[in-house]
Amino acid sequence: MKTSITFESWSAVSDDIETQIEALAECERKRMSGPWRVWELCVARANNWGHAAFRLGELARLACGKDSAANRDQVRRWLKILCEMGRIDPQHSTQLCVMVNRDVAQRNAGKGSRKDMCWEPTHTDIRETPYSPNDL
Repeated sequence: MKTSITFESWSAVSDDIETQIEALAECERKRMSGPWRVWELCVARANNWGHAAFRLGELARLACGKDSAANRDQVRRWLKILCEMGRIDPQHSTQLCVMVNRDVAQRNAGKGSRKDMCWEPTHTDIRETPYSPNDL
């Protein structure tokens, strides 16, 4: 009789990671790749359904140091890279709400109240719907 052990893989991220990234000096910020900064911010901000909500310009400010049109364009390019990597939903992710792939990172508790819901207007009908490319 052959037995196997299934190991569960998980990781934890501080909800305060966005403050830590924002506090990085410019030279330190440049050492982390842009898509990596955006990914960490999204994982830390994601609610129980994988929606990482940001205020207008907030993601650019947190990832790049300040909000500007050029930085928002840069964040848009980084989001595209994360979409290509399968980390976020390519169809529904915006700079107001990035939908994290639940097969890669998932929060099962802690951010499930109404105050943690995203406010992206196009997500009105999918606010409690997680994203997984395997569900499509």
